[in-house]
Amino acid sequence: MTYSKSVSVDKVFSIVIPTREHRATLERCLSALSSAATDDFECIVIDDASPYDIASAVARFPVKYVRLETRKGSAISRNIGAALSTSAWLLFLDADCIITSRALEEIKRIIQSHPEEVAFFGSYDDEPLDPAPVSQFRNLLHHYFHQTGSSYTATFWSGCGAISKDIFGMMGGFEPVDTGIRDIELGYRLTRAGYKIRLYRHIQVKHLKHWTLRTMIIADITKRAIPWTRLLFKYGTNEKNLNLQTSQRVASIGFVCAFLGLLMSFWKSTFLLLGLIGFILFLGFNAPVFRMFASKKGVRFLAWAIPLQGVYYLSGLAGLILGALGHYFCRLRRH
Repeated sequence: MTYSKSVSVDKVFSIVIPTREHRATLERCLSALSSAATDDFECIVIDDASPYDIASAVARFPVKYVRLETRKGSAISRNIGAALSTSAWLLFLDADCIITSRALEEIKRIIQSHPEEVAFFGSYDDEPLDPAPVSQFRNLLHHYFHQTGSSYTATFWSGCGAISKDIFGMMGGFEPVDTGIRDIELGYRLTRAGYKIRLYRHIQVKHLKHWTLRTMIIADITKRAIPWTRLLFKYGTNEKNLNLQTSQRVASIGFVCAFLGLLMSFWKSTFLLLGLIGFILFLGFNAPVFRMFASKKGVRFLAWAIPLQGVYYLSGLAGLILGALGHYFCRLRRH
């Protein structure tokens, strides 16, 4: 893919939104953008061969609209949107996110006042709209990791992430294989090239996505843990930020020990001690997370959040094992 070198003199950044199955949320996303008290951006919507009528949904909004005839995936869709951009900066935004005028103004301010920064991203807010317990859990957990993470990180986030168009082009854009963590992979390439990625916690978007237990487990295994494990082998990074914080690693080990201890106690009761120690580690290292859940949604919600956190860890472990096995067998085939 080639990248346009033309730069708009009147637009600070271009917002690139890929979409396929988000007609309803896309309209809310674009409505928020159209009501923003700023005209410093252009908006580009890439329709990834959606089975729905996206064209009529975006017709009333001032956006560039491109429909792809065959499905390319969100990574290539973002690359196409970037190529169509006429601004010096790109802001990638998910079609199921609502951004405020205040956040847009802050993005503009950062771009203009921090020319040394080439990429930065924001966070989900702490008031997700979907009422389902799994949706609330998932979105609040994401919010927590971004609110407690270090200001500089090795990863990028395309849910609400800005990057210099020139740098994006020099890095080759997103990998064309849509693994689900194409933004994380781009972040690793950026940091290996010597660039710094900044996390701005106060730039927040509202997430509209509906999660179920099934979609959460599938996504965590196939779209996050497996490809992320492959990335860790590929780049050899030891990132300890966001959801890879040391506390989260210890808590996940604790839950696995608790789970195995409970299962093995049916064979020998002394394994209950292992389970108890693991559960204490799980609760102790997750205490800040659980306090956040309780303060935002109450103790009754915490009764949902604790087992869901365990499912989240088990899904990650399953993906880690599968990803490591896949990496091992790929090496065997190459030799």
